Amino acid sequence: MPPKTRKPILYVLTTETGEPEEHVLAEGTSIIGRSSDSGIVLHDSLVSRNHAEVHYEGGVVTLRDRGGKNPIRVNGKDVKDTKDYQLLDDDRISIGESELHFVYQAPGEKTAKLRVYKEADDYDTRVEDLSLEASAPVYSQEGDTDNGGANKNYNRLSTLYSLTEKILEIADEDGVYDAILAAVTRETGAERGFLGLLPEAAEPDPYSLEVVKFWDPDQGDSAQTIEMSETILTRIQRDKKAVLVTDVADREDFGHSVIDLKIRSFICAPLTYGDRCLGLVYIDTRGHREQFGRSELEFVSAVGRLAGLCLQNIWVQANLQRENERLRSLVSNSGKLIGNSPPMEKVFRLIKKVAARDTSVLITGENGTGKELVARQIHGQSDNKEAPFVAVNCGAIPPNLVESELFGYEKGAFTGAERTTPGKFELANKGTLFLDEIGDMPVDMQVKILRALQERRFYRVGGKAEIEVDIRVLAATNQDLKKAIKSGDFREDLYFRLAVVTVEIPPLRDRGDDILELASHFLDQGGDGIQLSKAAVDCLKLHSWPGNIRELRNALEQAAILGDGKQITPSDLPPEIGKIGRGQMKFLLKPLAEVEKQYILRALEETGGNKAKTAKLLGISRETLYQKIKRFEEG
Repeated sequence: MPPKTRKPILYVLTTETGEPEEHVLAEGTSIIGRSSDSGIVLHDSLVSRNHAEVHYEGGVVTLRDRGGKNPIRVNGKDVKDTKDYQLLDDDRISIGESELHFVYQAPGEKTAKLRVYKEADDYDTRVEDLSLEASAPVYSQEGDTDNGGANKNYNRLSTLYSLTEKILEIADEDGVYDAILAAVTRETGAERGFLGLLPEAAEPDPYSLEVVKFWDPDQGDSAQTIEMSETILTRIQRDKKAVLVTDVADREDFGHSVIDLKIRSFICAPLTYGDRCLGLVYIDTRGHREQFGRSELEFVSAVGRLAGLCLQNIWVQANLQRENERLRSLVSNSGKLIGNSPPMEKVFRLIKKVAARDTSVLITGENGTGKELVARQIHGQSDNKEAPFVAVNCGAIPPNLVESELFGYEKGAFTGAERTTPGKFELANKGTLFLDEIGDMPVDMQVKILRALQERRFYRVGGKAEIEVDIRVLAATNQDLKKAIKSGDFREDLYFRLAVVTVEIPPLRDRGDDILELASHFLDQGGDGIQLSKAAVDCLKLHSWPGNIRELRNALEQAAILGDGKQITPSDLPPEIGKIGRGQMKFLLKPLAEVEKQYILRALEETGGNKAKTAKLLGISRETLYQKIKRFEEG
């Protein structure tokens, strides 16, 4: 199979040469036929001169028969009675004796299983059989004519209550999808169903529905594609009405899959939040199963409202978290560069020279050497020091989110994109963008980063307007990028764009007495007046510090907690650091209760006395923490 692509491609498989012929579809209409003027020429006597046309617009590709003598089949089905037949990834098209293969799916994206169709005879698909406003009350007492109906309503209200409790505890979208489909299929006795989401749009767009969850107990993940009427999807999105359609087999206004799958009745209900339609839930019955009734319609409609509220809350929470991370990235760390060793003096001189110039700088060094502090120092000494400093760890972003994190995204660009959100490039406008761990940037994203750095222009994900920024870019890595270039893991042109000037941060083991100066600084930050014993000083000098400054700080924090509160000795330091002579170690043993008390008091100090945060940090309940504090006070 040809590779997946972000652009729709039609491969003509039956060619004179025997090799597949590739046609990348452009926006607009392309003619398929025997004529040499056709956009896609088929050398087949059974194909008319202008047999069919494919139309590509807004990310949707449709196929239309232009009146050819021989039928057009998609995956073996005749689509002559369909006016605009939506093509999906991996569709196989037959015209005469010619075979075509349609490929249209971005890497990592889900395969669409919903095909929207429009009938050739312009049937106005009837949805007036039984529909229910999204805001209409359900299970009102007026409809209870017997005890059986009242009992059924009571049971379903109880199910709704249990479902409400369950999904309010779910923090991820997939969990909500599972709970919603499980509830509606189990309660109604449905034989198949799916849940789809819609982007926020001014006008109803049935082709934009993204199926996020299928349920088919017989076929599982290999469930067949469902065909849905364009009219039904439009009306549900526009009117926000839950629809029940019965006696489907006797109607003439539904697609091929309805007949093939022997669907008897189906319910399609909107997922609503306020005046918005976020998506829909669909269920059906087949074969000789009992058809749905008003009670099932009311239940699914109520679940749709509940699901819409829950999904909206999840999306708002995710946006708040993203906004919080954005604001935190704008706030400068309180750290500062410390040291007087010759290697660090060289670094300080380089910082002073490059700070005043708007040039790209690559900062290299081992993990824990303080590369971000150097970047902040460069920004702090520049003319734009009052402008934003935006730091992003390239290695911490999932590959499928890198583009949206760096360049931002438009509202509706993908599921959960409830509003237009600026990316790191845009947030750093007029200031400095710091790309930490640039060596971990996916190769396919490096070319986009290069273009943005060269032109200072880019597009948000899902956007059509080009955005221009005025930024300075600093980058950092602990990798050997020249070696990565040779192995094909890093682009050479991007390297030269970033490394106009290179600042190499020395490892802590090469910084001499800077180790003691840094140790004194970290201990002073604690405010406890703790000092290092001479033996502990010797241990710090002799250690190789593979973790650099980060390792030094962690070692001193541990020693401050485990020590006597006045002086740090070798026994208070981690074993690999507190060695004396040739690996001999001397321990100052203390009662376990005393060690626990000092550790908890240190944790309380770190959280500003917040007991809830302290308990979470220590991995214990608040009640356990209160008991331990009380025991310390009594002791």
